[in-house]
Amino acid sequence: MEHAEYMREWRKKNREKSHGIARKCYQKHKKQVIVKASKYYKENKEKVLSKRMERYNSNLEENRKYNRAWGKQHTINAKKQIEELFGNKCFFCGSLETDGRKNRHNLHEIHGMKHLDLESKKGLEYLEEHKEDFRALCSFCHTGTHFLMKFGYLWEEIEILIKKKVKA
Repeated sequence: MEHAEYMREWRKKNREKSHGIARKCYQKHKKQVIVKASKYYKENKEKVLSKRMERYNSNLEENRKYNRAWGKQHTINAKKQIEELFGNKCFFCGSLETDGRKNRHNLHEIHGMKHLDLESKKGLEYLEEHKEDFRALCSFCHTGTHFLMKFGYLWEEIEILIKKKVKA
C-alpha cells in the first residue's frame, strides 16, 4: 500500500482527528492560502465562474427547493423567537394577531424610523440586546406611528396621543 492510499484510508477512519489537523494547518497558513486562492481566481476568473455556474445549473431545481424550504423554516423560527420576546399583542390597541383582521404584527424601534431585517441572525441578536427599545404593534398602529414620526413627533408624544385615543 502506497503512502497516499494509506493516508486516504486513515482520513476516512479518523474523520474528526483529520478535520482538526486540517483546521490547524489552515489557520497556520491562512494568509498564504488566501493569497494563493485570490491569485488563482484573478488568473482564471472565467474558468472559475463557468465551473460555478455549471455546478449551480446542474442542481438548479434542487437548489431552489432547498433554499425556499430553508428560508420558510428560518422565517417561522425567527417569528417564534420574536413572539416569545414580545408576545403577539399590540402595544397600543391590544389587538391580537389572531383577531380576524389581516394585521401582521410589526416591531417598531422607539428611537427612529429605520428598521433592521429583524428576522436575520444579526437582527435577532440586536433584538435580544435591545429588547427594551422595541414594541410590538399591529399594522394599523405601526403605520400611524410612522405617519406621526414623519411630522416630527417623538415616541413618547405618540405614546401619549395614542393611549389617550384608545382609552376614549
